[in-house]
Amino acid sequence: MSNRKKSKNKRTIWAFMPRNQLGQVMISVMALLVSISAVVITSTTNKLMEQQMEITKVEKRPLINFKGNYETDENGFAIRESLAIHNEGGLMEEFDSKMLTFFDIGVWDYSKDDVEKHIVVPIKNYYFGFTTGALQKEIVTYDNKFFKEGNNKKIIEVTREFSKLKEPLEQKQAKKSNYHFEIGGGEFKTYCKVEYKDIYGEKQELYYDVSTSGAKKISTKQGKSIFEKIESSTGFDIEEVSASKLLDYVEKEMKD
Repeated sequence: MSNRKKSKNKRTIWAFMPRNQLGQVMISVMALLVSISAVVITSTTNKLMEQQMEITKVEKRPLINFKGNYETDENGFAIRESLAIHNEGGLMEEFDSKMLTFFDIGVWDYSKDDVEKHIVVPIKNYYFGFTTGALQKEIVTYDNKFFKEGNNKKIIEVTREFSKLKEPLEQKQAKKSNYHFEIGGGEFKTYCKVEYKDIYGEKQELYYDVSTSGAKKISTKQGKSIFEKIESSTGFDIEEVSASKLLDYVEKEMKD
């Protein structure tokens, strides 16, 4: 019975609602729907405009890339190299760049809880930079032609000799601890930091891992950490580095 009464009451309400009032209600509902649609459309349009602005912003920003070139001897061995930093994008100002070169030598001591350790040995003046003065295309070139036969060849010769010299030290440490002990051959690495102010006045700081296979952009956090570590280490000038000095450096770092 109660359900029937409710249904009847509803019919009574609508039956006695004036036609003009019913029309006003319908108009209000339609206006509300139109208003909601307008808000949704405006929000979507704003998002699309923001995305388009970001795309335009990216297109007008500088685009940094690296180009490498090698000089070879009569046997086809790469003895010298040059790296050029190019801007293939928008204009920039206050450009600056810095190259860091170093040996990354792994040490594995199985008598310790932390088995693996890495010793970095900075090699200074491996590259000499020349700024073109341009803000687009080729901006700066780094060459390593200090030695007659090329810095590249010297580093490879030092690495080869170091691989032989390290063996007695490995045996000595293994005998002392009665655990396996190993020193890596030494990997020569290059990292680059690029700074500039873009067309929007925003300062940019970029870091790259540069190798024979090309330049790979790394995170700012990782780049800063690497630069701080290398710049706080002593190392050697390219002119004075040798396999024996490299080994002495590693042995000293092992004791510290």
